[in-house]
Amino acid sequence: MHLRLRPSSCLPVLLGLIAALGCAKHKPKAEAPAPQKTPEKSDSWANWEVPRLCNYVEKEAESRLRRVHPEWTRERLGAAQGDVSALPELSGEGVEALIDLAVCSIARGELERAQREIDAVYRKARHRNAAFAGHLLLVEIARRRATSGKESVKAMSEVLAALPPSRFEQFVLILNSLGQPRQLRAVVAQLHQQPLSPQAAARALLFGTIFPELAKQNAFVLRASEDARAKIAAAPRKEIEFALPKLSAQASKGKSLNIALIDTGASLKAIAATAFEKGAEKIDGKDNDGNGIVDDRHGFADDEQGVRGEALFFQPSPETLQSYRGYLQGLMDLRSGLPSTPASRNLFEALQKNRNEEEVRRFESALNDVGDWAHGTFSASIVLEGNPATRAAVFRIAWLSESRTYPRRTPSDEELAKEEKSLQLLQKFIVSQRIRLIYTPAFFSEAYLLDQLVQSATPSSSWIALQRRAAEIHGRRREMWQRFVVGCPDTLFIVPAGNGNRDVVESGDLPASLDAPNLLAVGAVNSGGEWAVFTNSHPERVPLFALGLDVEGTLPDGERAKFSGTSFAAARVANVAAKALVLSPSLTPTHLRTLLIEQGEAIPSPFAARRLRARETLSTLGYRP
Repeated sequence: MHLRLRPSSCLPVLLGLIAALGCAKHKPKAEAPAPQKTPEKSDSWANWEVPRLCNYVEKEAESRLRRVHPEWTRERLGAAQGDVSALPELSGEGVEALIDLAVCSIARGELERAQREIDAVYRKARHRNAAFAGHLLLVEIARRRATSGKESVKAMSEVLAALPPSRFEQFVLILNSLGQPRQLRAVVAQLHQQPLSPQAAARALLFGTIFPELAKQNAFVLRASEDARAKIAAAPRKEIEFALPKLSAQASKGKSLNIALIDTGASLKAIAATAFEKGAEKIDGKDNDGNGIVDDRHGFADDEQGVRGEALFFQPSPETLQSYRGYLQGLMDLRSGLPSTPASRNLFEALQKNRNEEEVRRFESALNDVGDWAHGTFSASIVLEGNPATRAAVFRIAWLSESRTYPRRTPSDEELAKEEKSLQLLQKFIVSQRIRLIYTPAFFSEAYLLDQLVQSATPSSSWIALQRRAAEIHGRRREMWQRFVVGCPDTLFIVPAGNGNRDVVESGDLPASLDAPNLLAVGAVNSGGEWAVFTNSHPERVPLFALGLDVEGTLPDGERAKFSGTSFAAARVANVAAKALVLSPSLTPTHLRTLLIEQGEAIPSPFAARRLRARETLSTLGYRP
């Protein structure tokens, strides 16, 4: 859980919105990519016209595609005439390579080839959100094939109406942005300030060659959008029940279930009725049970002041809360990969008022403080709702919030050793106190580490050395989290898949990518049962999804709010899992994990996996309203 803000411009905002619609960037590889001939520094962008840019992008994209998917070639795709059933699923890097090739095909006027390349992505992308990575290009293909304005409106409308409802409005937002030639020229100007690379060249073709043609027909695009909106509104939609059943006092009478909330802290006052209490420990400044931690009656905190049984709730200064609480919604939206909400845009506008780097740093720090204040209690309110038999131990682990604990840097080896020691203490507590269920929104990304290393690097820093250091840190965390999970065999861990819109195994995100029978990673769906635009996934590692958009919970001050993210989807699954354990205490972690998945409902194509069905899951264990 982290947020790194930088002053925004039209390029990152536009690219971020487009990425949110389908394909997020894969994580940088630890090894150096296959060598490609890079233009000499003396070459200027002015010397690179469309045909030369296309040759450059195509050569690199074809090489990349051969490296990650040897079976996929343009020749084989052409010979297959669109039948890709025998070809393997496409990784995120493979999707990007095919989309880059489609961009070149459109720029050359080869529309049939571009259509085949984009259709292949739709059919074979392993991360199913990436199925829509080329949909904007399909709109332009439909427009170019039309022979009249009326025909183009109809063709573009059909392409847009084929989108899931949750994707449609975001596509329209992008199309409106792309309909402004001045903004497109500004994006190209920013690209021309960067070194010429295959990625920059592909974006230059998009924003300098393809999208300007679409912008010229903006009136037809707007009409097509309105026609598609009417078609989508008229289509029948299935009603989905997302309510979490409540256990009655009678159903939970005489029962008690110990669970753990490992987050950035939670208010004991807010969860007083369901707070865990260790009988052998008193709040008296002593280590009564001899486990090395003083006063850990309700859990413990681990921060810059060490490990202790107090300060389980992170409390920012009153001035910070007063000044920055108004940005909380925008912060949570950005953390969830939702950059286009009104709250997110308001936060971007506030950021632009900070004129220098030091002001931006203070702004970031205060925002992260407010986020840590809210997140744990909000999540706890979801996990504990409607279950009086639950007893929740609270663990405030400060380093779960990397951007506040390690601001604009990565952890040292000594700090990693402290992280490992913290997990060892957690494991000892969990096993000794028979904690049956753990909810934690922990999320660690190698790509984030590399970004921090790059931002703090000197001009003489080695790119390969930076990659190796990021991989080393992430590898150590993978090992320590694997030991932690495996070391608690009687406990089910429920974790979020993450909000990076990518495949967790390909990106290596932790702990969601771990392979353990007592760990369940959860993705997010919207109210229509479709994958949320930000959710991570993997066919095996993320088998279950739950509502993760506009999830209602309670803040530390008692105010109700709605936030989005896979953290809150996972919290809803943890809620049902805890109730299942109350109804059937003999369930093992493996059996409980299987029950949650198998009682879920299959998510319709083009998506995959299963969606949590809370009532049906509990009904199999004898639940009655």
